[in-house]
Amino acid sequence: MRNNADTVFKERYENAVALGSDQGTQPSLPRTASRQQHRENTPHDCPEEYYHQTLFVPFVDHIMEEMSSR
Repeated sequence: MRNNADTVFKERYENAVALGSDQGTQPSLPRTASRQQHRENTPHDCPEEYYHQTLFVPFVDHIMEEMSSR
């Protein structure tokens, strides 16, 4: 999953956007601050990039680390 992170994430993201649109919601970004303390303030142009960089890749890395430590 980590080797194909871009394609796997794109599929998952499109499914999530489709589910959200059925409920009348659209993807949005959290507010960014000039001095971020409790989460990463990564550069991004759209919600897809933001969620890929701050949630998906770190989550997959965490799962891989947990699996290798067992």
